[in-house]
Amino acid sequence: QAAPALPQYERLREALARYRALAGHEAWQQSLPPLPSPARKVEPDQPWAGWPLLQARLAALGDGTDTATALQAFQQRHGLEPDGVIGRATWAALQVTPAERARQLELALERVRWTPLLQGPRMIVVNIPEFVLRA
Repeated sequence: QAAPALPQYERLREALARYRALAGHEAWQQSLPPLPSPARKVEPDQPWAGWPLLQARLAALGDGTDTATALQAFQQRHGLEPDGVIGRATWAALQVTPAERARQLELALERVRWTPLLQGPRMIVVNIPEFVLRA
């Protein structure tokens, strides 16, 4: 009964289950190689030792098997510029393990449970990472 009747809450629970299922997945057993210097980014057609590991992570996350499209879907989902280029922010987001992401989701679920979203006739929700206000 403590679970709020919000669609966002149910989507968070579903995401938590997916990330918990990925805990210990082989795609996160090693770190992605560093980004090449001096540009500190990897373009889609550029050689990089991390492409196979990246493909494995994106496939495990359900973003698809076509690397370019899957990378853009990953970037879009994480509030990054969906340009298909692996820059510092994308690289950092790709380094987060499923266990770390599950912990973030657990905390988000708890915050939603304690937020009085259902007590008023109207609500305003500001999603800071997404840079969106919903009213």
